[in-house]
Amino acid sequence: MIKRMLGIWLVSNFGLVGLLSILRGGWYLGWSQNTLIGILLQLGLVMLLNLVLPILVLHYWWTEPVGSLRDALGWRWKGWRTVLTGAAGFALVFIITNLIAHSIGPAIPYNLPGAEPLHSNNLLGAIGLLLVLIVYVGLTVAAEETLFRGLMQTQLMKYGFWISLLLPALLFALRHLPDALFYGHLWGATPQMWLTQELQLGTVAILLGLVRHFGRSTSASATTHVMIFALMVL
Repeated sequence: MIKRMLGIWLVSNFGLVGLLSILRGGWYLGWSQNTLIGILLQLGLVMLLNLVLPILVLHYWWTEPVGSLRDALGWRWKGWRTVLTGAAGFALVFIITNLIAHSIGPAIPYNLPGAEPLHSNNLLGAIGLLLVLIVYVGLTVAAEETLFRGLMQTQLMKYGFWISLLLPALLFALRHLPDALFYGHLWGATPQMWLTQELQLGTVAILLGLVRHFGRSTSASATTHVMIFALMVL
């Protein structure tokens, strides 16, 4: 089971995008100098695989028969429990990550130095941009939650609470390492920026896992994840 999970994680997060990056002589998704193109590459080369591969593996190549994919991935809506647990998780993420930044300093910016923010000067363009952001947030949350809190944490519960919490959190953090290395190099990141970056990312990874556990649903951690993205976009 764990070997299959690691295989899915490697292929979906580093396989196709890594191969294309090497062929183009670039580094991960860092070959793009355009924010919108970077978003589309992230969705097509990484997030779609994070979403689709766990479903395919559970259906065709799992260690035991899977009755319901929703149950196997933990995608159950628990009513107010989902909403309240997700909101509480977001509040903790907001408080702790801001305390880290206030105590140590800012983290590595996840954008190109001098890059213009996404914007549009006309209504049609603004609507298109909004749709892109909605798709980006929706697909990214659905994909990462399906793989890390859905497949991994749900299926690892049989090994105990700590393994089901910490292993997906570690792999979730490592999944973001290439981005951090790329942007850290571009910005000439200081040790303080790296420390803030890793502490904040570890906080998010652990808290998403805790929300999934206490909310008894991947929908709860997805709720927290959506709120985090909404704050970043706004």
